Amino acid sequence: AKYRSKIDLSNAYEQVCIEPEDVWKTAFSTIFGTFISQVMQQGDCNAPAMFQRLMTVIFRDHIGCFVYIYLNNIFVYSDTLEEHEQHLQIVFETLSKTYDERMVMTCDLYAEKLDCLGHIIDTKDVHADRDKMSQIRNWRVPKSLNKVQRFIGLVEYLAQFMPDISAYMMPLTGIQRNGHPFLW
Repeated sequence: AKYRSKIDLSNAYEQVCIEPEDVWKTAFSTIFGTFISQVMQQGDCNAPAMFQRLMTVIFRDHIGCFVYIYLNNIFVYSDTLEEHEQHLQIVFETLSKTYDERMVMTCDLYAEKLDCLGHIIDTKDVHADRDKMSQIRNWRVPKSLNKVQRFIGLVEYLAQFMPDISAYMMPLTGIQRNGHPFLW
């Protein structure tokens, strides 16, 4: 697609009301007392799956045509400028019918490239974010098993952009085995 936009629904989870008989399940205690939420919070254990399902239902007629949903991010893509304007209008109208005016959005409209979870999407392809790749190149020598695991996690997240990376990672993944003392 030649035209693409990203809409990040910043407070989207808080727009979803909890059924009155289920609000007790959201309770947690602090030194200031007990807090009970009337709306879904990002930290709720099933919130991501529930919100993804909700957004899939709301945009079911458009997903795969010109909309891609990932949790609270809506990606709109089109081949022509006219189509893109129509598609954005449909998305914004759908959001206004579903959510109230308190919805906070960050929009990146008509972008040449979009950032999506550490990946850059442009007209040609999907690329690794340069900052993430720089983090890998500049990673300090790990001083603990936990630091090794964090490094492996970052590399595995971006592995599709690094040919033959598994061969280079073999010594590090071996460090994770149970019973092996951490030695660097």
